[in-house]
Amino acid sequence: MKNLKRTLALVLALVMCLGLAACGEKPVQTTAAPTQQSQQATQATQGETTPEKTTEAVVPKTYKKKIVLGEANPMTVFDPQAIMDNIHCTLHKLTFNQLIGYDFETREILPELALEWKAEDASTYWFKLRQGVKFSNGEEMTADDVKYTFVDRVEVTGGAGQKAVFANVDSVDVINDYEVRIHLKKADSDFLNRMYITNFSIINREACEADPDKGGEIGTGGWILTEFVASDHASFKRFDDSWVWGPDCYGEMNPTEEIEVKYMAEGPSRAAALQAGTIAATSTIKIADYEVLEDDDNLKLERFPAEVLDYLILNCKNGPCTDKNLRLAIAYACNIDEINQLMQGGMGVRAYTLWSKGQYGYFDDFGDKKLENNIDKAKEYLAQSAYPNGCDITIYVTSGFKSGAELIQAQLKKIGINLKIEETDKAGMTTVVEEGVHDAIYMSITLQSIGDRFHFVCNTKSATNRALYENPEMLAKFDAAMAEVDDAKRLDLYKQIQIELNEEKPYIPFFYEALCVGAHKDVEGIQWSVDNKPDYTNIRWPEN
Repeated sequence: MKNLKRTLALVLALVMCLGLAACGEKPVQTTAAPTQQSQQATQATQGETTPEKTTEAVVPKTYKKKIVLGEANPMTVFDPQAIMDNIHCTLHKLTFNQLIGYDFETREILPELALEWKAEDASTYWFKLRQGVKFSNGEEMTADDVKYTFVDRVEVTGGAGQKAVFANVDSVDVINDYEVRIHLKKADSDFLNRMYITNFSIINREACEADPDKGGEIGTGGWILTEFVASDHASFKRFDDSWVWGPDCYGEMNPTEEIEVKYMAEGPSRAAALQAGTIAATSTIKIADYEVLEDDDNLKLERFPAEVLDYLILNCKNGPCTDKNLRLAIAYACNIDEINQLMQGGMGVRAYTLWSKGQYGYFDDFGDKKLENNIDKAKEYLAQSAYPNGCDITIYVTSGFKSGAELIQAQLKKIGINLKIEETDKAGMTTVVEEGVHDAIYMSITLQSIGDRFHFVCNTKSATNRALYENPEMLAKFDAAMAEVDDAKRLDLYKQIQIELNEEKPYIPFFYEALCVGAHKDVEGIQWSVDNKPDYTNIRWPEN
């Protein structure tokens, strides 16, 4: 992301190393050490004749005019308010900007289309906008476009997903052309933290009212959509008047003129295309393919923990897992390192809390209650449960998690728990949860920067509370955190919640999945993202 978005550090184990230069920052320039010949030429001694200097012509660097990217997931619609999965957010980053950005490493909110902001209270937010920003139709961005984005367009064209994103927005006051005040229906201290998501991209009122079908494609970012073929490709041309090429962002025009993003479903096909140079980069390399590609000197690969958590869900309302001691026995019997090795080739990073490291309120300092594989401790908890001789439980999984469930089955057998595996699809999983017939589920969840992200997995009214976990006191703490503007008090509330979840074990965090990405070794300017939504805005590929 740009400097005015988030400057991203790539996490590997416990160390995060900064990758590519961010927008507004100059890439680090290195100077080659002088050769022996050049040193001799400048070390003339008294009485010696200095050798005649020769000057080699400097060949200006040239760049490919068009860059092709390959991504694993299909694109269905080009409207930032309509959808927020990884591929669509990646596409929308090329064309749109939000009021503010987010740095996953520092957990800082950064300026983008808004230069200043203030939380007047937990339900009222003031923003001062950047002046002179143009949309790709030539219109200047003003406060009226913010009001249109957050309120008016939602009322006219909003689908269910769009309305859900803006459900808490009550009204927007246009103070003047460059100041707005957003009023929420209820307190939300996470409002700023979530606004980096491309759903909050600022859209031009005039473009949408002139052309309701295509006006929503007009943005302030560095690229203009020229062609969109669902489940095939999206093509873009450079928007030369975008503010992102100016001094407050990248500081110079990207020499790339066209970008095409192709849907390439098969991992081996993407890997082969990357090796052949027919695509410049991909953010979706399968682990098996990564292990093949990492020896290719023509590629530069990265892997780091994604904002995706593999975890085990235990039914706290029906069946044997309502017994807390049984849940603790299961937790200590699971060898998470073995599961990581099977599912992620050992590349996943161990998780001890449901929060991600880039999420507001992250805490995992649980002392002697920090979960580690311990068969003796698992047997002790089993003996204290209502099932001292073991029991039968059923785990539901989709196809991608079946092998992991089979390994968990073997691990639990060591303490006398017999695990029956039932495979289903996503729709079937929804029915399983609605009917509460599961004892356990193994799956993953995508995280975000907001501290309140896990409110819904603890809320009895949420379909995502697959543990059917009921804890009114914890919900009250979530609500209190959402209304709290004092940072220290809010962080303490999230700390309390994570300590309690660690003790109760309705969910057992396993590991953050490894995100494997790669590009041709000469490609520059990509900013990878731990939420698997890379920013390709300033991508460039030297030809010489």
